[in-house]
Amino acid sequence: MILDTLSRCGASRHPLSGPPLEQSWCEVNETALSENIRAIRASLDPMVKVAPAVKSNGYGHGLLQAAHAFVRGGASVLCVHTLGEAQALREGEIQTPIYLFGPLLPSQLDEAIHLELDIVVYSRDLIDTLYDLAQVKPDAVSRVGLHLKIETGNHRQGVSLAEAIEFTQLIKERPPLKLVGVTSHFANIEDTRDHRFAEDQFKRLNEVATEVERYWGNPLARHIANSAATLLWPERTRHLARVGIASYGLWPSVQVREECAHLLQPSLRPALSWRARIAQVKHVREGSPIGYGCTYITTRPTQIAVLPVGYFEGYDRRLSNRGHVLIHGQCAPIRGRICMNMCMVDVTEIEGVRRGDLATLLGKDGEAEVSADLIASWCESISYEVISRIAAHIPRYSVSE
Repeated sequence: MILDTLSRCGASRHPLSGPPLEQSWCEVNETALSENIRAIRASLDPMVKVAPAVKSNGYGHGLLQAAHAFVRGGASVLCVHTLGEAQALREGEIQTPIYLFGPLLPSQLDEAIHLELDIVVYSRDLIDTLYDLAQVKPDAVSRVGLHLKIETGNHRQGVSLAEAIEFTQLIKERPPLKLVGVTSHFANIEDTRDHRFAEDQFKRLNEVATEVERYWGNPLARHIANSAATLLWPERTRHLARVGIASYGLWPSVQVREECAHLLQPSLRPALSWRARIAQVKHVREGSPIGYGCTYITTRPTQIAVLPVGYFEGYDRRLSNRGHVLIHGQCAPIRGRICMNMCMVDVTEIEGVRRGDLATLLGKDGEAEVSADLIASWCESISYEVISRIAAHIPRYSVSE
């Protein structure tokens, strides 16, 4: 893989030479992102729309990089959490339908109409305000699709059956308001092999959707499938597959991957790497403390490499004295605490390490790899957090193969 920014300039560099002006950056394999969507698309009924989530800076991959790659891969809809994300997509020349499934204030509805979004509904004030706006711009409001969020057990966003019927009647009485979908979100499907709770949620959504459709008078899109449900139950995925982590080539959990082992699995490829240049290499005597709190004491003469990345950049402090990076394709253990903007690694066993050499915090270097799942295990967390918390100010460079 060669960085697009370098290849456009006619530079010929080793894949791990990196952009010349950066101390730390991420590399986004847009080909892998597109192929992930194609693989997911191929596993589903042709009538199901694939709707990858590009919220949270494209799960750390870069909002626009991910969005454009997904559209090239055949995404029918893009899902966002905030109005600002939707604005950025439209300004980035994304014409694909956008579903805003996060909270929306009545004061933001005018902009949502302008952007021609589908939006989630679970409060009456949104319906009232949208109807008021329809008196001024009925054609624009008619292009906004409303998705009624049903509470099925996650107790986050959502309404009860009684509220759902009330909202449905309210929308029906107020043309040009348009109800297009009934939705919910799984609470317990990824980290367990006992799917009774998820089964109950699925059943509950369908029961409520049937009642809502009866009052509305027409069929509506039903959607609840996240990555785990799409992979585990492709035959049950109806109308819209709101895939998140799988779009980026990562499995929702070990349990899901193991459960899918007997199925025809989509071929998913991780698309994100994170690299940094070594800022300093120094010799440290035996018995010397490393970093804040003196939490690591050298047990031998040690070569320490200083990296210009810390918890402000999104490199988790829980990695202190636990994780490792890759340098020259070999493991370099983290020594001492992760600082705000720096961390230290042990390169004693790696020959020829110099200032300016590359360290891979996430991704592959030769045959070796530090995966998001591995980092998550060190942090006792999940891969979602690892990739989405890489700071937005870290440059994202597209790579080609």
